[in-house]
Order: sequence, then structure tokens, then C-alpha cells
Amino acid sequence: MSEGLHGRAAELDAVRLLLDAALAGDGGALVLAGPPGIGKTAVLGRAASMAGGFTVLRARGVPQESRLAGSGLHALLRPVARLVRSPVLARALRRGTAGDGMALPAAVLEFLAELAAAEPVLVCVDDLHLLDEVSREALCFAARRVAGERIALLLAVRDAAGLPEDVPVRVLEGLDPAACRALAHELAAGALPDDLRTCLARLAGGNPLAWRELVGSLTPEQLAGLAAPPTGLPPGGRLHRAHAERLARLPEATRFLLLLLAAHPGLNAETLRRRPAQESGAEARLHRELLAAGPPAVLAPAERAGLIRAEGGRYGFADETVRAVVYAEAP
Repeated sequence: MSEGLHGRAAELDAVRLLLDAALAGDGGALVLAGPPGIGKTAVLGRAASMAGGFTVLRARGVPQESRLAGSGLHALLRPVARLVRSPVLARALRRGTAGDGMALPAAVLEFLAELAAAEPVLVCVDDLHLLDEVSREALCFAARRVAGERIALLLAVRDAAGLPEDVPVRVLEGLDPAACRALAHELAAGALPDDLRTCLARLAGGNPLAWRELVGSLTPEQLAGLAAPPTGLPPGGRLHRAHAERLARLPEATRFLLLLLAAHPGLNAETLRRRPAQESGAEARLHRELLAAGPPAVLAPAERAGLIRAEGGRYGFADETVRAVVYAEAP
């Protein structure tokens, strides 16, 4: 275990190897993939603190800027923009114009190499999937070509699909029970009652942000066992909002099936086809859509988004925190 960052020793070892290689002139890239709250941002933050003697450039994708061409590069390179000499890159940062072909991606790579001539460079980009297309393509271009340079790129995404196949990907899994216990002990400044910790474990699974938000929401009465434990994630928390935003982008029929799965985990495709004895007009319409397309097709958008997994004809949530939010967000 790395101090203050439970259960991520293997990921931090991979980051150290990446930094050491860049320092020796053999640059590379690493993609951290995983659902919201799993710890990607924490690993990026620790990487920046480990990069002593590096020029550290950081950016984060935000939905509001995903349609602004070049906005991600502008955020990433703004601290060193005064050093830009390439007309192509300068124009892109000033006007958001990408130009033709690979001129801009090549200019970004050349600029990073120029910076690395003075001292090694660490590029940390969180939520790469939310960057504008121009910036995302330029960074992926650089990630495949930094061998032989003193450059390390650390990119965090929810799903590595669509990224260059030759860029290494490390998928962050949920914390194991021992790491969860250690994290809960740290967050609560002491041991939680066993029954309360069991309840939180059922809600949070191995998601460290879920643990942080759940423990942080506990009242003195809950900690003392005088009040019922939480039944879901704090509605105003980052993780609840992140899942709610993902769910809102799904088709209505998909959200309807996810609600059925949330209410009855482990339903199979055949059971999902059955009509309940009573249903409202909206439910009847959604069931007609379900019968016409079939559960696999209706649930495909949720599966592509990494929200559920299909195993042997049964469906389950990839992350228990998603199930809780689906249920809490139901009308």
C-alpha cells in the first residue's frame, strides 16, 4: 500500500517506471481507465507529486468545452504558451483552429520535445474522453511517438475504447476488502462499527470515492449506532452527480430496464420481457419498445457506457454505486 492512497501500489509502481524511463530519455505513455470515483484522479495527482525535476503540464476534460476546438490544448499548454514558436500551434491556441492533416499534432509533439530538452516533461490529462476532438487527437498522436524523448504522458479515461491500440492501458479495479477497511479507518479517524461498515461496503463496493462520500456524510447518531445507516450515495455528491449525468444520456427505454435491474439484481433476458400485471401508459409504451427490440438491444447503450455487464444471459451493474443511483433517480 502507498501511504495515503490505499490499494494503488501497482498503479503507482507503473507510474514510477514511466517517469524513470522518461528521465532516462525513453519516453512513453500510460492510460488509466476506470469508472468515476475509482481513483484515476488520485493517481494522477500522486504522479505529479512524484515528478520532481519535471515540467508538469495538467489539464482536465470538461463537458462544457468539449465542442471548443483546441480548448484542451489551451488548458494544458497555457502555463508555457509564451515559449511556443510554431505558428501552427500558436494559431491553434489563439483561435482554436486545427489546420489541415497532422500539422497541429506534429507541432504539439515538437513543442513538448523542445520543453523536454531543458527538463523532462510529464503530461497529465484527466477525463481525456471529455476533451475536444482536436486536443484528444493531438495527445494520442504524441502518445504514440514519444519514444526516445524525455516525455511521459499519463492519460485518464472512463473507457479506453477508441484510443490507439499500442498505448498501454491499465484498468483500475475496485479496492479489495483490506484496502476498503484501511480507507474507512482513515476516513473515520478510527474503526467503524462492524454493522455500519458492512452496510457501507454494500453501497460503495470497492469505489474509493463512494467510501469517502459515504463516510463523510455520516451523522454522529449513525456513527454511534443510534440512527439507521445510509441507504444510498449522498445525492449532492460528486459520484452521484457523475452517474446521474451518464444515465441521463441513455435512451428512455434503456433507463427503464436499468431501473428493473436496480430493483431486482440479476434478472435475465427472458424475465425482462415479461409484462407486469399492472402498468401505466408510459410503462406499457416502454414494454412495447422492449418487446420489439429485445433486452440485449435496449441495454446495449448501457453496456457500451460501461454501466452494466452481461454474463450468461443475466445482467448486472459493473459498479454497485451505479445501481444505487439508478434506483434513487427513479421518478
